[in-house]
Amino acid sequence: MEIHSLSLENYKHFQTFNGAFGQNDEELSKLSIKFLVGNNGSGKTSVLQAIGLIFTRAMNDESPGFVYELVYSIISGHKRVYVLLSNNSQRYSLTERLYIQMAESLEGIKNGPVVRERYSEQVNLHPRRIISFASGPNNSFEDVLVNSPLGAINSDIYDELKREGRNSGKLEYLQQLQRRLLYEPNCINLNGENAAFILAAIVLAEPVGVEMEGYRTKKNRLFQMVRNIRAELISFELDEVKCRQLEASPFNKMRYESLLVNFLQRGARRIKVVHSLDGTMPKAIRILTIPAGDILSSNPMEFLTMLVTAQRFGYLLNVNLFYKNEDSEHLLDHNSLSDGEFFWLSRMALIILSQQEYDENTLFLFDEPDVFLNENWTMQFISMLHDFAKMDLPGGESSEPRYNRQEYWIATHSTLILTDAFPDQTFKIELHSGVPGEFQAISLDIPTFGADRGEISALLFMDHERIGEFAKQVIDKALDEQKPYSNGRIQKMLDKVGPGYERFRLEEYLHARKQLRSD
Repeated sequence: MEIHSLSLENYKHFQTFNGAFGQNDEELSKLSIKFLVGNNGSGKTSVLQAIGLIFTRAMNDESPGFVYELVYSIISGHKRVYVLLSNNSQRYSLTERLYIQMAESLEGIKNGPVVRERYSEQVNLHPRRIISFASGPNNSFEDVLVNSPLGAINSDIYDELKREGRNSGKLEYLQQLQRRLLYEPNCINLNGENAAFILAAIVLAEPVGVEMEGYRTKKNRLFQMVRNIRAELISFELDEVKCRQLEASPFNKMRYESLLVNFLQRGARRIKVVHSLDGTMPKAIRILTIPAGDILSSNPMEFLTMLVTAQRFGYLLNVNLFYKNEDSEHLLDHNSLSDGEFFWLSRMALIILSQQEYDENTLFLFDEPDVFLNENWTMQFISMLHDFAKMDLPGGESSEPRYNRQEYWIATHSTLILTDAFPDQTFKIELHSGVPGEFQAISLDIPTFGADRGEISALLFMDHERIGEFAKQVIDKALDEQKPYSNGRIQKMLDKVGPGYERFRLEEYLHARKQLRSD
């Protein structure tokens, strides 16, 4: 899938927001990526969250608390379909709070047929999955992807129950949407608290058939990049009381509940009792330990979704990966990894395990993936994204690489990542004509692909300076003609200044003073 344009009204600090993102040029990049750049507070994360809110609400025939118009394309029945989705009642005649229009080309979207059926029923127009991954602690993607749409559905169910002469068919349909959101989720939020689930999934699940060999090769390559990690076992901590209640329940179980019940029968188990300092009742925790060599699922993303769902319902409390590496033969857990190692492993593992054929039309929302990474991994991030997103299917090395029709939205400040971004992939969020509250996403005037990082930084984030403010103040003081430093002091400072324009200024100044004295 691919998002082509987005307009917002009255969302967060956007009175208006407009972005035209065009179409991916597959001759340059088979993988569709959108890079959002801008200063802190410009709204990069807000755009990602708005996209998530639009889809999660629309898939339940709901409307978020702001006006929007979204144009995207999706692969449906082996062909690309273009969709205009909006809740703007002043511009369009809405059906179930939404307006839907389809076309066979982006240029013809305004002239395509209008869809009068509910959007929730048009599953072929929905993203297969929406996956968010934020590195920072202050993100609300769980609210965007799960809590907000669930709250809206619950509110509609409550209103329908209270309404006189309620429509039993509508109530049943709302409850069906509620069950689908809870028990058949296609939206996953990942962060530092549950990213270990990804590592568990890539170790304990792998596809079968023609995809298996490539999957294993990528997994081994990733682990070798982080001190040659060798996974030994995975430990799961679960709420014993809730798990027993689920296992003993006589009611029909939804798909992920059934998967969880089957999962609970695997591995070695023991019980530990956790006592709380606040005097509340002790809690029984089931410890489930599974060797890394055991494969529990042939569908990695389904296994990951099962773990995330189990966490949402309070069954799964914690996951630990135990491993050895080239530095030690002692058994370590994933908390021994640095933040950079942990986020590099988990994010790249997520890309690997979401590349099976049934993962078409997945939308990824990555918020500042470069946080915690060293320069080397930041430099490799986009290259590894392309490598790990490549589908390994029969055809030999000479065949054209194939990618799932997925899209990656990446909000970043990293000038190093932007050196791998083509011009039609990169968009800067800024005020429109300087008008407060009116924002736009614009293509950059100067390409960043293959460009010098200093030039990119000056273009995007700085008015004129390319060094730290303190260094600039110190050097300017040394060059102040009103209070001149001695030549010896300038030479001493020159010995401390690295290569670049400021060093050149000091050298020229010192040379001129020496020349003046000799004359």
